Amino acid sequence: MRLLLEELTHRVGGEFAAAIRTISGAAALTRHDEVKSALAAVQCRLENFARIHGALRVPEFRTSIDGCAYLRQLCEAISLSRLQFRGIRLELLERELQIDSEQCWRLGMIVSELVANAARHSFVSRPAHIWVAAARRGALTWCRVEDTGVASESESENRGLRIVDALARELHGEFEHSHRGEVSVATVIFPTVCASDSGFPVARLLR
Repeated sequence: MRLLLEELTHRVGGEFAAAIRTISGAAALTRHDEVKSALAAVQCRLENFARIHGALRVPEFRTSIDGCAYLRQLCEAISLSRLQFRGIRLELLERELQIDSEQCWRLGMIVSELVANAARHSFVSRPAHIWVAAARRGALTWCRVEDTGVASESESENRGLRIVDALARELHGEFEHSHRGEVSVATVIFPTVCASDSGFPVARLLR
């Protein structure tokens, strides 16, 4: 299964690169400023979708990474590709987080799903806002995603939330989703595995 995921990731990454090259080539050939500007905007969004895809790839080896830097880059790519043009502000509340690469990979998928779910909410008041925070507290790592939107009544049946619950269980952790006043709160807590404690080299998952 892991080999299949790695191969699919490689192929999709190649398709992203091919699409970006095609758009870039078309932009270079056109003489119309409006068309060139539109193609540049599309290229920017695709490049950031590719960054998300790269961040969520299966790690090649086990190591300890800077989880805060990883989440900063992931959230930036999500914002530029999915949220900014809709007027939704995504803010990462940065906390120090040294984390095992396998756990960070799953944490990245959890954050991506929770932010996507938050973005589907109806934002009555403006500005629309989503907050992401993650940190290590003793033997536990926690992640929280909050937003100012209004969830639909059928959200408990949301496929994305079921995926988050499954990922939390893979981490031997728990997932909770609740509302605090006008704020929707999703929290995942799981036992910390620190690769550096076992002598693994320290590196960054994202380049």
